[in-house]
Amino acid sequence: MQAPNDKLEAPLPASWMDLHALFGVLSWIYVVACFQRCMHQRLPRQPADIHGLSRRLSRQVYLLLYVLLFCAQTVAVRSGAPGHILSDAADSFRGYLAYGLFTIATVHVLAAVSRHIISNDLVPALDSI
Repeated sequence: MQAPNDKLEAPLPASWMDLHALFGVLSWIYVVACFQRCMHQRLPRQPADIHGLSRRLSRQVYLLLYVLLFCAQTVAVRSGAPGHILSDAADSFRGYLAYGLFTIATVHVLAAVSRHIISNDLVPALDSI
């Protein structure tokens, strides 16, 4: 016999999955577009410039994740559903977190590749592309 507080794990509705995927795709496109724009407009010549750009983009993604977490928790508390209020919001947030961490990893990979290009003086080859 199940206890009253036990709950079967139900998958998230398709609309939530769409929002998670939309967040992931838009955040990834934003990071790649910002990185490309900054690389081709300013052509940073120092690894410190790349480091600053990487930190700025990472900070923006982390801030967005904190705002999403706050909103998810606020909606869960305001809904007033008894029982697993905060755990349901945390389960919903996992998808956003996964996509956000993928975006952060993309920032680090782009920064590492850019530092490699700058340190090997391959920037003129990029200008011709």
